[in-house]
Amino acid sequence: MHMYEIAPRLFIRGMFNNRPNKLEELRAAGIDVVVCMLRLTDPDMLNLPDIEYKQFPLPDARSVDEKTAFAATRFVVARWREGHTVLVHCIGAHSRSPFVAALALTAIYEIPGAEALARLRAARPKAVQNKAMERYLLEDAE
Repeated sequence: MHMYEIAPRLFIRGMFNNRPNKLEELRAAGIDVVVCMLRLTDPDMLNLPDIEYKQFPLPDARSVDEKTAFAATRFVVARWREGHTVLVHCIGAHSRSPFVAALALTAIYEIPGAEALARLRAARPKAVQNKAMERYLLEDAE
């Protein structure tokens, strides 16, 4: 399973619900928290004793759903600070999951959104393709 490491213990990737060995792959990578940015629930991920699964359905739209994005970010940062290894995923790891990961970087490292976006794109060059999300991260650089 290909994942992009954004920071130590913080990863993003696209959808993996149809991978037959996904649970073993997550465990082998040390992932113990999975944050899903989709409305689609992965039933295999529910009620696992060793992997926490949380959904924050974030639309890939022309505007940023701040409430959902910040709720997901707070959750990711809290679990990361507790020492967990967190995977944030959406469909293709092009907009939603990278956006939340970038917001998490701003909180974890106390850096501006533009720097978080640059770090993110160093690991995943096509990250944050949604223009509204990209503008949101770059706002403080203007």
